[in-house]
Amino acid sequence: MTLLTPWALAWVAGAAAILGLYLLKPRSRRVEVSSTWLWQGALREESARSLIQWLKRHLLLILQLVIALLAMFALARPALTREQPVGRTLVLAMDVSAAMLANDGDPAAAGRAPGPGRFTRLDEARARATDFLRQELRPGDRVIVLRMADRAEVVAQGTLPGGLPQLQAAIERLQALPAELDMPQALEVAGGLARTARLGQMVIFTGGVVDTQNVTHQPPVNVSVVPVGRGEANNQAITALAARRNGIGEVEVFVRVHNFGDQPVAGTLRLQVDRQPAEPQTVSLPPQGSQPLLLTEFPLNTSVIEARFEPAGGPDLLALDNVATEAVGLPPLRKVLLVGGRTDQLERALRAVPGVELTKTDPQQYDAKGGYDVYVFEGWYPRVPPPGHWLLIDPPTQGSPVSVTGTLGRRTDSGRETNDAQIARVLPSPLLQGVDLTGVGVQEAKRVRLPDWAEEVVAAREAPLIFMGYPRPYRAAVFAFDLRASNLFGRVGFPILIANAVNWLTGEGATPVAGGAAFGPADTRFTPGDALAIQPLPRATRVQIETPSKKRYQFDGNQPVRFVDTTLPGPYSVIQYAGNLEIGRRVYVASVLQPGREDAVANLTPRETVASLATVGGPQAQAPVVGPGRETVFAEWWRLLGVLALVGLLAEWWWAHR
Repeated sequence: MTLLTPWALAWVAGAAAILGLYLLKPRSRRVEVSSTWLWQGALREESARSLIQWLKRHLLLILQLVIALLAMFALARPALTREQPVGRTLVLAMDVSAAMLANDGDPAAAGRAPGPGRFTRLDEARARATDFLRQELRPGDRVIVLRMADRAEVVAQGTLPGGLPQLQAAIERLQALPAELDMPQALEVAGGLARTARLGQMVIFTGGVVDTQNVTHQPPVNVSVVPVGRGEANNQAITALAARRNGIGEVEVFVRVHNFGDQPVAGTLRLQVDRQPAEPQTVSLPPQGSQPLLLTEFPLNTSVIEARFEPAGGPDLLALDNVATEAVGLPPLRKVLLVGGRTDQLERALRAVPGVELTKTDPQQYDAKGGYDVYVFEGWYPRVPPPGHWLLIDPPTQGSPVSVTGTLGRRTDSGRETNDAQIARVLPSPLLQGVDLTGVGVQEAKRVRLPDWAEEVVAAREAPLIFMGYPRPYRAAVFAFDLRASNLFGRVGFPILIANAVNWLTGEGATPVAGGAAFGPADTRFTPGDALAIQPLPRATRVQIETPSKKRYQFDGNQPVRFVDTTLPGPYSVIQYAGNLEIGRRVYVASVLQPGREDAVANLTPRETVASLATVGGPQAQAPVVGPGRETVFAEWWRLLGVLALVGLLAEWWWAHR
């Protein structure tokens, strides 16, 4: 027998607490007697009681101790262990990446009659895997169906012949995902699933669109590759779509359409601006070439742009990559309160942050009722923490949310003058994106202790200078020096530093370089299937998220939102409300276009290196790989202890109220 969670034995303290409470309560009984003779009789009666009478008197204590011990052992998950033999284990690794939607599947190779409709590579892979189950396996073989895309997941497992219908049904239910194939992770997962088998084998059904140069893991199983599809390459795709606002607020859109085929292709690029059609563009693509387009004259309030390429000769291999969506960055309105501003430079930097509505006040006029998203305090902090995110500059010695223990600055040590407030460490941080601190000097700063909720951003030798963190339920950033005691004013990086701080506090992405000088992936783009993290504004009472399928979700606005229904590519609209008033709207886009990997899905030509996957197990990959042939299984019986504890609770309740 073993305990799967032995740390739960620490709950024995519960039984000790019950016993301690029992011993602390008054135990003497009040007995009225008229003489010492009667008192001695009462003592003799007490000492003459039997064990049964004692147990009856203390039954509640005994029941409570037994219940506590039963619950403790149930939490520890006692289990009986045994070894069971494991024969042949087969991992059917099914490629369900976006490239498997290419319509060059071969019905004849899959044993199917040609039909009028499209036959994709995934259709062929499903048919071949089903035939493999029926023809190549023996009774007693264990089969695991592994779905491969940007992550590897087990969708079914069973032992033949009884598990055959379940395995076939799982294969038929497989659907392609709008993602790139991560083959190294799939090989690692498959090796772990079959490591205890006497004989292990991995069969990969793939269209071959995968880069094997980064495959370094060698699973301890035989690896076989079953290529699917005819290997055609006549595919056109939108490989880049980016939007920005120029220096005067006009929207500019960059689009690139690529032809991966060997013949020239003409077509039409159609745009939709906030679901309204725009003027189409004629595109001519040379063989293995592309055409970039820079488009302008869009409405100033544009928020979502969708581009769709239609080849003149009819549909190409893959329809998924002919459509791309981009959101035009427009941050929500953030209300910022500046308390005790000492300089005009800080005020101007805050007003220059896009989407910021700034209010300035003095400490004597500060109102703690709220109504702001970010509070900026300079040299002062209120007695009660503000109801929102806050930025503290030059924390005061008294009444500060961080511990101030002294000052840093110029010192004379052994006749030599030093400055222990100078920058000594700079750590990667969203506050410093696009900020160059080279040449920045700090003449004097507060010596503060780094709080438990914070992490360093910039530090001197002995104390942090800038740090950020999460003093729940809000975010906070601290500059431990007076801005006037540094040379930050007048530097190009100072407005960007302040903008980064406000954006991070309110959950927005990093600030682009002034003017948005270059096209690139916006901070609103993410990979389909990844969680979408939303940090609502402190004023928000409700958050609504609308998916590309027009499905709507509602969330409370007083807590971060982690949205996971993001498998569909396209725009996800996030709207924040304060009561019934809309205070923020942002569009995030789930896109298969990833930086540096624009053609990872669109280039459907099978890679010649995919065949090398069959030898990743070493020179003897096709020879039987002999494993231990056994695995440890656990028969847990904590449920019985849980039932007994529940029965004990009912008995204790009945006896106490009897």
